[in-house]
Order: sequence, then structure tokens, then C-alpha cells
Amino acid sequence: MNKKTPLSILFYLFGAFFLNAFAQQINHYNEVKSNVNFPQGFDEIKSKEIITSVALEKYNLIKKGRIIADKNWEIYLNAIAGKLLQNDPVLKQKIKIWCVKDLSANALSYIDGSIFLNQGLIIHLKTEAELAFIIAHEIAHVMKQHALKEIELQNKITKAEINTDDHIGRSYRNLIHSKENEYEADGIALQLTIQAGYQPNTAIQALNILNSDSSLFARIQVAQALGNEINNSLAQLDTSEWIKVKKRDEKTSLKIELSNTDQFSTHPDVAKRIISLNEQLKVYELPEKTQNFLIKDSDSYGKMQQHLAKLALDAALDDYEYQVAIMLVLTNKFKFEQETRKNTLIKSLYFIAQSKENKYDEELLGKCSIGIDSNMLDLNKIIYSYDTDKFKKLIYGYAKKLVEQEQNEESYFYYALCNEAFLGKQTSIIIFQNLLNKFPNGKYVLTAKQKLAYNDKK
Repeated sequence: MNKKTPLSILFYLFGAFFLNAFAQQINHYNEVKSNVNFPQGFDEIKSKEIITSVALEKYNLIKKGRIIADKNWEIYLNAIAGKLLQNDPVLKQKIKIWCVKDLSANALSYIDGSIFLNQGLIIHLKTEAELAFIIAHEIAHVMKQHALKEIELQNKITKAEINTDDHIGRSYRNLIHSKENEYEADGIALQLTIQAGYQPNTAIQALNILNSDSSLFARIQVAQALGNEINNSLAQLDTSEWIKVKKRDEKTSLKIELSNTDQFSTHPDVAKRIISLNEQLKVYELPEKTQNFLIKDSDSYGKMQQHLAKLALDAALDDYEYQVAIMLVLTNKFKFEQETRKNTLIKSLYFIAQSKENKYDEELLGKCSIGIDSNMLDLNKIIYSYDTDKFKKLIYGYAKKLVEQEQNEESYFYYALCNEAFLGKQTSIIIFQNLLNKFPNGKYVLTAKQKLAYNDKK
């Protein structure tokens, strides 16, 4: 009997987990269903498919830990929605806003009123007014049920052209309709922000964040910024090969930029959207001076934004996006403490060096899926055009520099690892032993002991 008990407990726990997960999916389904009004005559089977799909997507975001569980942010974001919808209590009750652990500059709304803002978008906005405009834009999509209208249109086009093979034409007509929805959402967002008391000229500047990835981070000379951080007497950052590659690429990128068009995009060109909004502003009677608008930036906005940037840095390191982590600490917009900057750089550079040594370049680059404009391209060119042995010497020199400046546990641990990577295990054994002596209760004690035990077996 006793032997069977653990197995029965396992089945019980699994069953409880399964039922709980199933119950949560049902809850999400019912929540979506109660918040959506499908147009009269909308296909019933299709409506159930849509509700199920939205419920599962929301459930998976929560299940995978992609939602930032921060009560302050939740209250703050939904308070902005409350200001925007002060004249529409029904829709206000429906809207719920969440912040997602994603470094890309994007926002997403669902037909039930759920709005998901990526942290990568929020941390790069400058004012609450900009954030309010983005939220208002997503609210407008929910208000007008644009997603359902697009599905209806697709069905109508498909039925009307059922005997043709004009798939490209059908897709193109869908894109035109999608662009119109974006223009409409922008116009409604402008009205909502003005009614709430936000400065509209400031609010629509948020679109510049979406204009191109280069807006995400202030343009920096990556080689110079990285060199200022890591260069020392032992090793210097040599970017001569990278400069040659960059000059060749500039000609190619120029050709690509000249061919850019929004003709085959779901969204209009951002420059067109801004022109459209400025034209619409002419019909509103606006206060002549900015200070006449009611809402000023929250005092806590900058602090909360900085907190979110720290969460973004932690997420980049946890997800092996080491180039993203490097760019975050190199960019002056985010005022990370010096110790955080240095520890992030040495950790990121060490693991990149390991990937180069073990030929995991493609795998690591695959994980670094966030494209942060040409800054990221510049950084990758430096890293992957650099000789592996020189790169190991570079990070060893930087680790040595950090230890000489301040012997905290983090820098000392990576000094041992970088020493091993560049000079071999013999001297790293001494450093790991010193680590145990200096930080007997530190977080790297177990790892250091394992390294020493492994080397003893060798």
C-alpha cells in the first residue's frame, strides 16, 4: 500500500493541475465571450473559433510568465485608460491593460478589450501623453471592433471571388482595408487624448517610436561606446575589419531604403499617419499654450519606466539575448548603476565568447531575435568579425580591470571564468579558491566548488 501512495499522489497532483488549467481556460473563454458583441448575422461557428483562439492566447501569455506581475504598473496603465474613457463608462469597464515581457516596440489589442503593451515600447516612450496615445489607439480598435470587420471582409471577398485564383489581389484588398482601420484608430485616439487633457502634439510623437527601429535607441557609435567601457592596457577593441564590412553594407542598405513602401504592409507609413493627424488637429479648438492642458506627466512615470528597463535587462539575460543586454547598458537613456553596467557587459561578453569558441554563433544569433536597428547590426559585426582568441583576450583583460577596480563577487567570478577561457584552468583554480575565501557565503560558492571538484578529477 505504501509503495503505491507516491504514484497515486502524482496522479492526483497531475489531475488537479490539469483541472485547474482547464478551469482557467474556461474562465478566459467566458470572459472573452461576455465582452464581445458580434455583428448581426456573423457566422456562429466562426465566432466560437475566435473566442476560443483569443482565450487560449491570453491563457498562454499568463501560463508562460510573459505578463509582468507588477501591481503598480497594472494600476497605472489602467488609470490612463480610465482618463481616456471617462465619457464612456461601458467601454471603460471592458478595457484591461497588461504589460508584456517583450523588448520589441509593439502593442496588441483583442476583441474582448484586453490590451497588451510590450515593455520594449513603454521603456522607449518619453512622456505619459505618448503612452496615452498608444493606449487610445488600441482602445479605438476595440471600440470599432476592427478585427471582426476584417474577418467579415475577408469572408465576403473570398465568397465573391470563389471561382478565381486571385489570391494576391484578395490579400492586397485586405491590406487596403487594414490601413483604413489604422487611420480611423489614430483619429479616435487623437480625440480621446484631447478630451482627457493630454497635449496632442506631444501624444502623436509616440508614432515616431514605431516609425523605424532606429528610434528605439539613441544612435550611438557602438565601437566607441563599447571601447570606452572595456578598453585597457591588456587588450584594445580592434574594429578595422568591422569598418570594412560596414562600408560595404552601407551601399546595400541604401538600395533597400530607396525601395521601402507601405504598399504591401498592413499599416500605413508612419510619416503619412503623422501628416494625417496634424491635418485633423486643425479642426480642433486647442489651447494656445501647452500648460493649459490638464494632465502633466506623473511624477512616478520616470521611476516606473526605469524599473521596467531593469526588468527588460533581466529578461534579456534570462533569454540569452546578450547583444540586447549590451545595447541596453551602452545606451545612456537608461541610467543603470555602474556595477550593473559592468556586470552585464562582462557576463554577456563571456557567454558570447563561449558561443564563438563552440561554434554556436548561429544558435545565439537565432535567440537574439530582437532587431534594435543598425546599432544591433553594428554590434554583431564587431562581435562576429573579431578573431576568437583576440576576443577571449579582450574579455579577460576587461575582467581583470574590473577586479582591480572593485573586488565584488560577480566580477571576481567572471574573472575566474574569463581567465580559464583565455589562459586555461591552472590559474583559474587559484582564483576560484580565492573566491571561496573572499565570499564564503556568496551566491557562486556552489559553482566554484563544482569547478574545483571537476578540475581535481581531471
